[in-house]
Amino acid sequence: MKKRSAALVIVIILIACNMRAPFTGVGALTPLIRSDLGLSNTLMGMLTSIPLLVFAVISAAAPWFSRRVGLARSISFSLILVFAGEMIRSFTNTGGLFAGTAVLCVGIGLENVLLISVVKHWFPENPAPPTSAYSTTMALTSAVSIGRSVYMARELGLGWRGALAVWAVFAVIAFFLWAPAVRATGLEKPADDTGESVIGPLIRSPRTWLLTVFFGMQSLLFYCMTAWGPTILQSKGYTLEQASAAMTFLQIVSLPITLMAPLLANRFSARKVLGTLLVGYIFGGILFFLATGPALVYISLFLYAQGMGSTFSFCLLFFAQKGRNPRETAAISGIAQCGGYVLSSVGPVLMGALADLTGAWKYSMLFLIIIQLIACATGIISSRKGTILE
Repeated sequence: MKKRSAALVIVIILIACNMRAPFTGVGALTPLIRSDLGLSNTLMGMLTSIPLLVFAVISAAAPWFSRRVGLARSISFSLILVFAGEMIRSFTNTGGLFAGTAVLCVGIGLENVLLISVVKHWFPENPAPPTSAYSTTMALTSAVSIGRSVYMARELGLGWRGALAVWAVFAVIAFFLWAPAVRATGLEKPADDTGESVIGPLIRSPRTWLLTVFFGMQSLLFYCMTAWGPTILQSKGYTLEQASAAMTFLQIVSLPITLMAPLLANRFSARKVLGTLLVGYIFGGILFFLATGPALVYISLFLYAQGMGSTFSFCLLFFAQKGRNPRETAAISGIAQCGGYVLSSVGPVLMGALADLTGAWKYSMLFLIIIQLIACATGIISSRKGTILE
């Protein structure tokens, strides 16, 4: 039994390898892509906006799609889309770059919503360990993609196309391991679909919207820091290389707490664990606003990373815990991610607009601190025990 559980976790981890790294590395490769294809800054900005917008749309459709074709087939289809999107964007022209990114993100969007439902089906009594494993995998592969894409493109001679396409390997491996896992667990059979829609009751529940705001705020904080963190540090006197190194540090030091947060919630009260980490998160945001010297900046990034990693893990854990069955879990995940990605998509744009309007980054950093406070409040409330539709 333990061997089978370990094998299922490995399959989940392989699918998770496809869920962030394929698009987080694009930012690091922007100069190479622009030079090769002659793209403007506006078009490159659109390329980085596509994932959030696609995720929002697909998150709303994923539960319906899963009910129509089945959870197992939906995941299989998502892996095919991820592979196809990787190939199209990496080995075609400018139009293919945008079309392939959209196809890729449709596949990732399905996985974002439905993989937590797979966890609920395979590990109904204790979803925390597999949730921890796959959220950590997403964070780890994201850090590798950000930190090593340029190395793969230049030092290994893969070019930007090869550096992006390399992630398709995980989609292929996951696809061929997925079918045996499905057959071994009976996942292709609908387990508890009564035909009654849970969307309406979930939408009417304030707890659903609190969880949606929590997911949206933690996502906004991640993408704002990823998009503008290096620029903010350069405004404090850092070189581009120093700022990039600091952002890599942010990603790396978030990994342990991303792994441990759900496990700590199993051992202690989720509210106490989350509350403690969020206090450090806010303090890190305030310190990042005030600090200029390297020591204080790195301390602020370390504290920020603890909140960034833990809030993401807790969101995934709450999706699994707040549904009574895999179907409800998929619906909760779909609603929260749809609304959350809509909220988060305006964050980087608003931060840039504030900086343009005021000529400084201090108001943008104050904006992040306000968002942290909202994330803390909605996260603590969402940590209350019990499912949403009890």
